[in-house]
Amino acid sequence: MRQEQEEKKKQKEINKRKSQTDSNMNEKSSKKSITLPTSSGKEHISDNEKNNRSKPPTVGQSIIRGVLSAGVLGIILFFLISLLLPSIKEVTVQGFKWERSIAVEEQHIYTDDDWNLPSNARLLYTKKELKGYEPVIDHYKTVKETKTRRVFDHYDYKNSYNDLGNGYFDEKTDKVPVYRNETYTDSHKEPVYRQEPVYATRYYYEYDQWDVIDHVSSSGKDQKPYWPDISLKNKQRKGKKRESYSVIVKIGDKNKTYTMDQNEWKSLKLGETTKLKVYKFGTATIPKEK
Repeated sequence: MRQEQEEKKKQKEINKRKSQTDSNMNEKSSKKSITLPTSSGKEHISDNEKNNRSKPPTVGQSIIRGVLSAGVLGIILFFLISLLLPSIKEVTVQGFKWERSIAVEEQHIYTDDDWNLPSNARLLYTKKELKGYEPVIDHYKTVKETKTRRVFDHYDYKNSYNDLGNGYFDEKTDKVPVYRNETYTDSHKEPVYRQEPVYATRYYYEYDQWDVIDHVSSSGKDQKPYWPDISLKNKQRKGKKRESYSVIVKIGDKNKTYTMDQNEWKSLKLGETTKLKVYKFGTATIPKEK
């Protein structure tokens, strides 16, 4: 008997520990937010996450975003301005370069055709050709259309009574028309068009055109530029001229090359130390004295 009591006591303690363990596990699982894929393959989102996602940004967050955006725009603007604005540099003139070139053009004869004759063209011949098509009325067709309209059908009689105030009523009968919907066929004429060919005069002509066939250049590393000599043949002429003047200067321990206006370039002296207004794109000018 005593042994049975001890076994029951032990079984109660085991059941008590088991229930405590199960309750602890339930508490832990309720504290954790577990995300499991649903049957549709979409991620499950807890209610707290939904609320956080649906909340609009606060005033403070909007201000921070605005400040960051303005900062990025400011950096970009500063970078662009720094590319355009020049800087004054003290330089030592190390050398000079120049280059001049003249295009050689030659006259060629070309042929072409158009609906109009250019003023500088020489007419060769003309032809009547198809210029296009225009719509013209060929005939009319009858188009039928079913429509609906309201027509009188019959009269209904409506009785009304007027209280005479003496215990009697005056009876009145009104005649009310009744209408019905009637379908009918309406017909009208519509034009049918055909495309009629249009012929016009086509002009065939020839014209002269000057084409660049070569460039003759001269260059040097001094301050004595000159234009190159050109030997022209029949139906040739001088075309567009190009010239470029560069100065090689030492800034600190580096040599830089800048292109300049010819007059300012010629005023510089080899070996002199002076100031130049230099630009990021490789050009320079002499700063004006205040």
